[in-house]
Amino acid sequence: DAGSIAKVDPNSPNVRLIAGIPGQQGTFSASGVALQTTFRQIFGMAPDRAGNLYFADFLSLAVGRITPAGRAEILVTRGATAGFPNDIAIDPSGGIYFTQFNSPVIWRLSTGNVIERVAGDLEREGFTPSNTSRTLARFGPNLRLASDARGTIFITDSQNGRLRRMTGVVDNIAGVDIAYSGEAGLATAASVPAPTFVAQSPDGTIYFSDNTVRAVFSVDSRGIFRRFAGSGILNGDFTDAKPALDNAFG
Repeated sequence: DAGSIAKVDPNSPNVRLIAGIPGQQGTFSASGVALQTTFRQIFGMAPDRAGNLYFADFLSLAVGRITPAGRAEILVTRGATAGFPNDIAIDPSGGIYFTQFNSPVIWRLSTGNVIERVAGDLEREGFTPSNTSRTLARFGPNLRLASDARGTIFITDSQNGRLRRMTGVVDNIAGVDIAYSGEAGLATAASVPAPTFVAQSPDGTIYFSDNTVRAVFSVDSRGIFRRFAGSGILNGDFTDAKPALDNAFG
């Protein structure tokens, strides 16, 4: 259900609804009790250390959060940046980073509720080499985000075929301009045709999916790239208990 959010209990098979009204969708435009609030289309989600769950409601043009007390709070509204939010990441200080559909820009909502453009060019898509200042860096549209405990932001730039890292500068940490080139090796020499969703594990390994190859890849702390899951067979069979590298994703 695109208009609700559920939580899986890690210690049991139970799934619990935490926000939204099943079967109902409506514009998210005001704060209120999460289970009595309607949403239109939930896209990216990210938790913080305090137990809040942040989310982007794509069709409501809004960014919000669900608090541990069960309240839905609206943080960014329709008129703030005039775009459809499609992913979100939270840094350790509570800064909220988000991207928008068909936009090459990364925005940040600070703890003081100030929205600023932190990376990307509003007027132009493009590509820039590593060690480019984030305010001068250029990206393709439809970026996806993840953050780590130090506040580093990882970005999948599908149009440019790159996994990128943002600190004070933007670096390219995986991807080259060649056709898909293999299963393992240095990430900076690997081809990643269409990187999409991205996440980082506690040991520092970065995982990302690729819509073209139909697989999940990893980049470890040494910069080594490998295929982690997915056979690369389009619309093949997905079976429980089958080795991850042999299973197919649609």
